[in-house]
Amino acid sequence: SFFIDIQIHIGQGTFLELLKIGSNQIGFDAKINLLPKGDYSLEEIGKKPVANVKLVPAKTMGHSLYEFVKARATGRAEYHGDLISDGERKKLIELGNSFHSDLQFVLGEESMKPYKEIFFKAMQLESLTYRTNDETRRWFRFSDAEIQLKRDGLALPDQGVTGLTRWMAETFFLGPEPEKFHNKHGLNIFLERYKKKTESTKGIVYWKTKSNTKKDWILTGMDYARFQLSATKLGLKMHPFSQALQEFPEMDSLRKELDVLLQVKGNEKIQMIARLGRSDYEYFTPRRSLKDMMM
Repeated sequence: SFFIDIQIHIGQGTFLELLKIGSNQIGFDAKINLLPKGDYSLEEIGKKPVANVKLVPAKTMGHSLYEFVKARATGRAEYHGDLISDGERKKLIELGNSFHSDLQFVLGEESMKPYKEIFFKAMQLESLTYRTNDETRRWFRFSDAEIQLKRDGLALPDQGVTGLTRWMAETFFLGPEPEKFHNKHGLNIFLERYKKKTESTKGIVYWKTKSNTKKDWILTGMDYARFQLSATKLGLKMHPFSQALQEFPEMDSLRKELDVLLQVKGNEKIQMIARLGRSDYEYFTPRRSLKDMMM
């Protein structure tokens, strides 16, 4: 779908930003040329390059965010503690400001209320719409063995579900079989947990662009990666709430509702929106080896 194409390119942007930071750490500047063979259709994804990268010796060595690369993780558990303060907002802008997209915050319990409602309704809609929930099923990993073998996708530990709760879910409610994964009782338990996570949001951050091109997607990914490293440096967690941004017919009214709240005009586009907060829960998803990713 079109939304997945956007997410792929945002992911390419996060990779490029981390490559840039890593290169700088060892004394190189990464000169990035986006879409070197021009724009391409969605059918051509993977056939034409997203970027060319040239490493040239840098005048200075080392990057202030490098040490937080290994600690960077999406925090999908429930959050606790104080709301994000204005002081933290200022620090986040100072450390991880956007070079391309417009970085904005929604702070304070009352201001966040309508957004939380949309976030929950969007997840509810995605989970109870068979074809979109089935896409999640295909990306879900149902055991530690499968997590280690495939090294991608979603699994209960990265959702903050562990111990007995995880065993119960994997034994009785979750499984690769469609009839098990789409079971209403299991989905209701998931949505109850998700509502608690949504309610625990301590701040909201989003990235808006003036247009909606592939370059916008990639550059927003670069902005997002730098911001997430900055949040990690400040001891904060982040969790994208992308469901309401999805472009399928059932989501149209919720997406429009979100656009009205965020005062989106003309060709502007919200590329990413995420909740911020604090959590002691840590889980690092496995990564594929570099050799597996090389062509």
